[in-house]
Amino acid sequence: MNKPVITCCASGMRSSSAAAILKSKNIECINGGGWFNLSQKLN
Repeated sequence: MNKPVITCCASGMRSSSAAAILKSKNIECINGGGWFNLSQKLN
């Protein structure tokens, strides 16, 4: 992969856990948080 992975979920709790797991495997990732927060960041 040559681009970071963005994790997101309904509240942001599971995406935080997923981002931590990916980072522990040396995969570049960004915790996007909850869907609402992510949509605000992308607009």
